[in-house]
Amino acid sequence: MTTRFALAVPPPFDLALVLTGHGWYDLAPHQFDAATARFTTVVVRDQRALDVAVTAAAGRARPDRVVAANAAAPALAVSVGGATPARA
Repeated sequence: MTTRFALAVPPPFDLALVLTGHGWYDLAPHQFDAATARFTTVVVRDQRALDVAVTAAAGRARPDRVVAANAAAPALAVSVGGATPARA
């Protein structure tokens, strides 16, 4: 099961600048596709690995819910899913 939501961010917000400004996006398991402005990674929750994808293209997103204080604020489209048992 995949969960999608929009996460409000303060303006001005530049996902590519935030990700590339520190260099950690180059470390596994993170990946950043600059052409599509899509960041993917894996997080562990309840001993399960979850695939996470984040994009600033909120206009194309179809979120299940919106996490935002202001509907006019910029947003990130977040997708979480693909749970598999995490390795110890």
